[in-house]
Amino acid sequence: MQLPGYSLGILAKLILVFLLLYAVLPVKALKNKITSTFTIEKFFIGFVHANFITIMIVHFLSFIKIYEFFSLIFCYYAVYILYKWLNSKYITKENKPILNIIFLDKYYEILDMYDSPKGLRKELSGRLKSSFLAFLDSIRNKFKSFISNPLNSIALLIILAVGAYIRFHHSINHLYLGASDSYVHLAWVKYLGNNDIYKDGIYPYGYHAIISAINKIFFIDPYFIVRFIGAMEGIIILLSIYYLVKVSFNNKPWLAWVSLGLYVAGLQLPIDVWRQVSALPQEYAIIFFLPGMHSFRMYLKDDSKHYFILSLECFAITLLVHPYVTVFLAIGYIITYLVYYERFLNFRFVLKTFIGMALAGFVGILPLIVGAILGMEFHGSLGYIQRVAELPDKISLSEILRFNEPSSALKLLIPIIMIFILILILIRLKLRKNMLNEKEKFRIILIFILLAITFYLLYRAPYLGLPVLMDINRIGIFLSIVVVIIFVMPFIILDFFGIKKAINMILHSLIIAGLCLITVSYSKITIPQGFQLEYDEAVYNYVTIKRDYQYLNWTIISPVEQYQQSLGYGWHYNLWELVKKLEDGEDLTFPTDYVFIFVEKKPLWSDEYVSEEYAKQGFPEEQEESVQYYYGGNRIIIQSIAYYWAESFMQNNDNMKIYFDNDIFRVYVIEQDWTNPVVLRKYRG
Repeated sequence: MQLPGYSLGILAKLILVFLLLYAVLPVKALKNKITSTFTIEKFFIGFVHANFITIMIVHFLSFIKIYEFFSLIFCYYAVYILYKWLNSKYITKENKPILNIIFLDKYYEILDMYDSPKGLRKELSGRLKSSFLAFLDSIRNKFKSFISNPLNSIALLIILAVGAYIRFHHSINHLYLGASDSYVHLAWVKYLGNNDIYKDGIYPYGYHAIISAINKIFFIDPYFIVRFIGAMEGIIILLSIYYLVKVSFNNKPWLAWVSLGLYVAGLQLPIDVWRQVSALPQEYAIIFFLPGMHSFRMYLKDDSKHYFILSLECFAITLLVHPYVTVFLAIGYIITYLVYYERFLNFRFVLKTFIGMALAGFVGILPLIVGAILGMEFHGSLGYIQRVAELPDKISLSEILRFNEPSSALKLLIPIIMIFILILILIRLKLRKNMLNEKEKFRIILIFILLAITFYLLYRAPYLGLPVLMDINRIGIFLSIVVVIIFVMPFIILDFFGIKKAINMILHSLIIAGLCLITVSYSKITIPQGFQLEYDEAVYNYVTIKRDYQYLNWTIISPVEQYQQSLGYGWHYNLWELVKKLEDGEDLTFPTDYVFIFVEKKPLWSDEYVSEEYAKQGFPEEQEESVQYYYGGNRIIIQSIAYYWAESFMQNNDNMKIYFDNDIFRVYVIEQDWTNPVVLRKYRG
């Protein structure tokens, strides 16, 4: 079996290429647009742009059936050229901007180095040395910054380390994917990579485009990307909380890691951390919720074109990745606009905002529209909201009043919000026109109070006689993010009252003590375990087969999970189909040089091992869905038949031998000439 060290190596490689493609290179390309001094803000600005561009490019190329490595690189390059050309800073007096944009100036620079007295080699070595020294200087400066204020950095690193341990524990220690949906998304990523978009029906493919682009450019098996990206997106969600609090209240940067610590601790909030272990598009789309909120607020505050574009991109990305998140982001945008109510008085501004959001929404659903125009059917899961949403049942006022919030943390939220509202009324009466900074803080607090109220009402809608918009477990994810931000607001509210330093320190200490008490009392950190649909041994053998044997020259016969893994690298045949045809007396051949048969000696989810008693029961009754052959008592019957057939067949055929074996799992391999394949038939003695 693979050791954790091997998994860590794959993970390190994936993190490196992910950051390179979706953070480092975008920030480098957009450096002339980014004036912020916050490293975390640079990351999210580049991340938003890179995700939007990648999703749009991949969809475009896939629809016209030319999506592959070179076309993807060419489109990235074309977008970069267009961006530079539109940037007026690059228009020169000589009117030769295009030469610089497409790097012909670099070509001429290299020719000049050839003519240099030092020569090309010394010129290049000198430049490399200068770049390396500049890199060392940047590291030295960051280290000095760390030394000057180590508490913030150490606290942040510890909290992120705990969060990472919780989220990566499963994917590092287990090879199987953490959720059944992850196997579906793995297949869809591969379909997309083969220019077969919407093979299983029209569905937002933004998430799959992000994964597929990594596979196309860096040639990493999508299985490894899907295995680790769920935990990676969980960490970026943590960073988004840190980012929002830090940029909103920069005079108190330590609040960022305090709110982050509360989120990691859990506090009995409806945070389904299991969803941040698995590759799920909703969690990836959640990454853009807080950056979108911040960008839209900055746009309303300063009428900033740059932040307006970012907020539109976040809106479009959520539609392209997972529209459920768009619902909550739209609620956030509406609440933010209401808080900046004076913007309603500017008709041109209102019109610009409306048109921008309409265009972003159109771009977000454009791939779905194209798929519908091409005559494709919609995937059934898109009707989930329709199935979950419902009008309220008739609930009497007395029933509503008797409702008792079961979560202790949410019980605290209700009185905290009521106190905040009273305090904000006092603050609003106190604010003067020239207190611009305080007004912005006031508005930020008000936005998140209104968000908390709205999300809580949606979360408890079934108990309060309100319309149910969505599955409450999904709503709870957004509510939890807002609540941990609300819990650090008291530190900001104290700033409005001009309290003496000594009293202010006492109040800060009391609030910190209260948060510590809440954390100790209500937090229960657990390591989430994925839902196991296959043994680690099955994945291990897939990986070794793919590594050691020629592509498309091997076939795996196994339960359905190896289909998604083998797709594009080899062939797969369902174990239940093999068993059924053999039991029916049919002969089978497979036109590859190698045929691997995966058999569970101790079937998954069973306390028993395969036995002749189960094998003699015969093939299970016909099932409505083929996957049902692997559930309940069907699995042990099929595995038992397969095991005893394979043992008998191996004794009578020299071509077949054991490839892998342990107490619970066995893999047989048939080595053959594919032009004259071995005939698999039921051994009749």
